[in-house]
Amino acid sequence: MALKRCCRALGPWVTGLLLTALVVAQRQAALLPPQEFDQQAIPFEEGEEVQYAIHWKPLFLLPAFKAGDLRLRINRSRIEDRDAFRISAWVTSDGMLKSVAGLDVRDYFEAIVDARTFRSERFLYQRRQNDKRRDLEVLVDYPGDQVLIREVDVAVDPPRQLRRERRQGVPPVVLDTLSVFYAARLQAMQPGDEFRLFLSNSGDIEAVQLKVAVEEKVKIALGRFQTVKITTQGGIFKQGGDFRIWYTRDRLRIPVRFEADVRFGKVFGELIQLESPRLIKSRVKVP
Repeated sequence: MALKRCCRALGPWVTGLLLTALVVAQRQAALLPPQEFDQQAIPFEEGEEVQYAIHWKPLFLLPAFKAGDLRLRINRSRIEDRDAFRISAWVTSDGMLKSVAGLDVRDYFEAIVDARTFRSERFLYQRRQNDKRRDLEVLVDYPGDQVLIREVDVAVDPPRQLRRERRQGVPPVVLDTLSVFYAARLQAMQPGDEFRLFLSNSGDIEAVQLKVAVEEKVKIALGRFQTVKITTQGGIFKQGGDFRIWYTRDRLRIPVRFEADVRFGKVFGELIQLESPRLIKSRVKVP
């Protein structure tokens, strides 16, 4: 019963952690994303897809077990008359989180970002957890210096509006919990670097900071990678602790592993699949 209660308590973390766990940021010395970046040197391109297996290690003397999967894909798009990126993400529960706690997660996320500035323009979150079905849309109106938020319960007929808010005050560049994953790859990071960014999480905009710690070799099922480790100290998850993420030192700068201290132990994710037009071998997957 204790394990089942912990599994249920972990449920709200599945979506927030699997995505926000990819957050990185910068201190006053530099902003993320950089104000100017080489459009020809962007390390990701049309159709790139990555997938992570997410595991949870409880506080008890229990082994880690699988909690879910996270899959992200990026494609070229348009917003009004400008080039843009469309980032899509799918979060699903699995393993004991689904079988023991009975938490069936099938969430979908979508972000539209300006291709030139990489600032977030529109963010959509379709929450599908057991019988709950809610849609959240966040529009960042930079000229109007405001954020528009709308949330609807689509589990009822007709759909019921839960929230409709307008918040004033927008930084020049805002990232969301999808675009931040890619923005961190726009520039090489060196040990000792510190950065900050402005992150919109369901419409709430906060300044987030990170520090580039050390270079490390990381071994996962896909192989061994030379990486740079990035750390944050609190402030990313509600009631959560420190967060660590490892980016490869090659031209793709792929996050291959991440982990976070949470209330009931530690959650960590590892890359299990990568598809990229830039790879000579276009598909790498863990059986």
